[in-house]
Amino acid sequence: MRERETNTKRTAGLVNRSIEAGLAGRDNQDVPDPNGIFETSSVGGLWPPETASHHRCKAFYPRVIGDDDELRKFMDHFDSARRESGASRVQFRAIVNGDLLRKMEPEMRQYVEAVMSIDPGEFGTDPAIVYFSWNDRTRTSDPKDRAIIEANYASAQTTGGKSIKEIFDRVEQAGYQIEILDTQVLSDKDFESINTLYRAFGWKRNAVRELIANPNNTISVARYNGEIVSAGIAEKAAVPVDGNILRLVEITEAATLPPHARNGLYTAVSTQLMQCVADESRQNAIFEGEADIVFGEGNGLAAAVLKIAVIQKRKSARETGKYYGFENSGDLTQQVSISGPYRRTAYNDLVVTYLRRSDLHDQY
Repeated sequence: MRERETNTKRTAGLVNRSIEAGLAGRDNQDVPDPNGIFETSSVGGLWPPETASHHRCKAFYPRVIGDDDELRKFMDHFDSARRESGASRVQFRAIVNGDLLRKMEPEMRQYVEAVMSIDPGEFGTDPAIVYFSWNDRTRTSDPKDRAIIEANYASAQTTGGKSIKEIFDRVEQAGYQIEILDTQVLSDKDFESINTLYRAFGWKRNAVRELIANPNNTISVARYNGEIVSAGIAEKAAVPVDGNILRLVEITEAATLPPHARNGLYTAVSTQLMQCVADESRQNAIFEGEADIVFGEGNGLAAAVLKIAVIQKRKSARETGKYYGFENSGDLTQQVSISGPYRRTAYNDLVVTYLRRSDLHDQY
């Protein structure tokens, strides 16, 4: 999830200044900066591997990895990308059988960065979505940043979960209205409000229009006195895997105007998105089926982002990794550059949280 905040009173000159200088120190920033190839999609390449923003090579493997032979084939592709792509970070995702994952050899285990379990079904009896990642020596986490992330994560775990009623009551009592945006009848005024939310982070008008027009995006907004002051997106993706469709939904690209920060708006906006996704899933309306997983990739340096995931009772990929025998997994190392809290490296480490279909349907 990429939660964003901008300043309603920024002038055009301020917008063009360094994002880092303008937003440093805000603990709930989670904003990917434009870098190289500009993408309005967070899902990234499927197959074959593709060059992505922030000097990465990304892919989603089109077969379930259920035996040693398929695992070797996958690793051959992964190794080729490391050698030949020219990227400083290579990230492949794949569905892997749980038993195979647990007994994986050390030379392969070193590339397992995060694990998210999904419900048994067409992809196997114990399937997991696995991030296999490699960084070159230019993409190394800073120990001081890692210490902050660990402190933020530990603090977030002390945050109690909240009911949907509690989440919405808080913002409604403060005078906000939460709604799913009807992009088919979007007014010029609402477009300009959303454009203002994103332009401080390098988004151009055409990119904002693409974001809004994408039929795979659902946008939730918060209004105050009729004005849009916060927005968030659920991006849906259909991934072909072994003749079936894996249905991913990422909670991403969210923004709140700073005068309205810390009022629970992002929690409410993203909660409504998950309610909407859950309703569509139960109606088999996510690419003509049910969602397999709803997930977010949150800036570990942004304390509030990690707390929101706990409030919403999302599973932590850190804990899932431990279940499969990967004690130090769960974070995406130096994934993208994020505007917000100060960092000491070119890129940020992201903490992965998620809900499986069964959890999504139970909770929302």
